[in-house]
Amino acid sequence: MRISNGLTVNTYLRNLENISNEKYKNEIRSSTGKNIVNLSDAPEKLVKVKNMDYAIAENDNYRYIIDQSTRELAATEDRLQAISYKIAEIRQQAIDSTHAGSSGNSYSVGVYIKGLIEDILKDANSDFNGKLLFSGTKTTSDSIVPTPPQTNSLPFEMILGSPTADNPSGMQIVFKGNFKDRIINKDSKTTEIVNVTADKMFGEEGSEFFNDIIKIYNILSYNADGTTRQIGDALSKDEISEIGVYQAKLAVHNESLNNLTAQTAIRRDRMESIAIQMSEESMRYKEMKTINEDTDYAKTTMDLRLGEIALQYTLKVGSNLLQTTLLDFLR
Repeated sequence: MRISNGLTVNTYLRNLENISNEKYKNEIRSSTGKNIVNLSDAPEKLVKVKNMDYAIAENDNYRYIIDQSTRELAATEDRLQAISYKIAEIRQQAIDSTHAGSSGNSYSVGVYIKGLIEDILKDANSDFNGKLLFSGTKTTSDSIVPTPPQTNSLPFEMILGSPTADNPSGMQIVFKGNFKDRIINKDSKTTEIVNVTADKMFGEEGSEFFNDIIKIYNILSYNADGTTRQIGDALSKDEISEIGVYQAKLAVHNESLNNLTAQTAIRRDRMESIAIQMSEESMRYKEMKTINEDTDYAKTTMDLRLGEIALQYTLKVGSNLLQTTLLDFLR
């Protein structure tokens, strides 16, 4: 009899513990919104949840890189457009300077064009979030070491050297970066170039294009003998003809620059589309995670209520069982 009662009590206590544990789990599910409390509850679902967490984290990391690169490409596109506008203005000023009504204004136009060259250099030396846009993989001023007669750590610099017959101003534009592409990982399998190199913008050595502008500037600012023009000095027919040749070259180069701007815009649009796709993919991962991880509140609430009823009933039965067992033991 005592043995039989002992087995009954042990069975009762195990059932009581199971009911209490399940009620506790349902309370946690209800308060946290998570269906999986312990690994043993649903190991296959837990594995799926962990896989979704990894996929979401990886996706978000790539999307952040793409978002930053998209913003950088937008800044690049903006600076390319600004440079193109200034080149067009230089060309128009050169054309206007050859008209009869502009005779004698050559010096003033030359001063204006020099200012536009300096503005182009400011655009070409632009950075985005501290990262230089057009100097290849030399993305900070610390990576650029000037050598005399260079004086600064910017990618592009105007140097006024010794005058020569071909270059009476001595003006020269130098590039101190490199022509390497900067590449990001769009995902685990594909990459994308996110910069525009100086040689694609300005030709060989990253500065060839400036030679034609400098030649226009020299013609407008200096006489054939190398002396500085004075206000009222007119251009000769040969000088007007030379300006016509150089401004035509500017038109060709500006067209190439506009094509480069368009390519950059296309690349930016493609990156934006990829970012949108990744956002949608992350949403799908989160939905799949929710299906495997989140609590079914209706079911959990019902199970919790049934658990409370079962616990109350079991405690009531247990009080009678334990009293009977104690009396039997005393007898």
